[in-house]
Amino acid sequence: MLKRLFCCAALLGLVSCVDPNSASGSTGDTTLYAYDNANKRVLFWGDLPKAYDSGTFTTPTATLTTNFFNNVTPLAWGGMAMDPNRNRLYLMGETGNIVRLDSVRSLTGSIASTDVVTFKLDTSVLLSGGKFGQISVDSSNDTLYVTENGTTSTRIWVVSNASSRSSNATVTLQELKASGDTGGYGVAAHGGLVYGSFTDGDSVGTSPVLTGYRLRKGAGLSFDPNQVLLGDQTGLGSFATLALDHSNGILYTGVSAVDFSGAADPVLAFKTGQFGGTYNQAPDHIVGDITLVTNLRVLAHPGNKDWLVGLSAAGDETLWIWKSPSSKTNVTFKALAAASGSQFRGAALDGAP
Repeated sequence: MLKRLFCCAALLGLVSCVDPNSASGSTGDTTLYAYDNANKRVLFWGDLPKAYDSGTFTTPTATLTTNFFNNVTPLAWGGMAMDPNRNRLYLMGETGNIVRLDSVRSLTGSIASTDVVTFKLDTSVLLSGGKFGQISVDSSNDTLYVTENGTTSTRIWVVSNASSRSSNATVTLQELKASGDTGGYGVAAHGGLVYGSFTDGDSVGTSPVLTGYRLRKGAGLSFDPNQVLLGDQTGLGSFATLALDHSNGILYTGVSAVDFSGAADPVLAFKTGQFGGTYNQAPDHIVGDITLVTNLRVLAHPGNKDWLVGLSAAGDETLWIWKSPSSKTNVTFKALAAASGSQFRGAALDGAP
């Protein structure tokens, strides 16, 4: 309680604080960050449940600005991730630059340079045609994962000790990949485990042989060849973006109907326990209406609270928000416009440690 009161006092009421003692898996006490690529700023809503219930996102709790955001504009699609254990927010540029905001919960307005760290991935070893995409932070081991998709291959960069990387540092390549995989757009990680989405790769299985869109599960610097989901029952498609609910053991996979004409549902929810069984499995449940969420490119989840946020590949000011997505039958949804003129490419939810 003292920690919560100190946080609120320190922010002079500008930011709604997160209760670290709130129940895991609930829909309360969650905050939202979104990167506005058009205006090079981070918008912050300190009370997502309140904003959702009111039906308006027109006035953010705070707007964060710094010239360092020039380094990460354009933001990679899904290039935003929150480390709740260390109170740090990461932003990833398409070209390999990273901005880390330290003590982010206490920031508002123009950010002091002492609260910003900038470093980059070693772009001298880029894949042919390589471009960076979604990122994820594993708070349990201080590791940042970054997708890179090239012309003929793909991989996930593994950045260890992410919270202690110093300004102007260059991160040497450590990679997580599966031989033959292409089109890697999604990554999510927690508890030493990492999940990736891919559009194709080497054949899997013997009877029948399966190819095409797939989800993988791994740890460290390798994927387990037996921990794969693919096949016609999965409903997977192009540009699959990932979000992980580690409290309920659910991997949300977003599919765009614009990029994949065969998409029947915008968000597929797989239980993490489905990996390691039969390759060709249907999702545990689905979330959303493909006629309303047509061009999904980004998903974000706090990990321990029951909220899901999506962004459109149109890069506009719309936020797609699902409340209680794990409940299957009691999910509610709103499409809300936030801060007119914004163009969102990244979102992060903070459920607090």
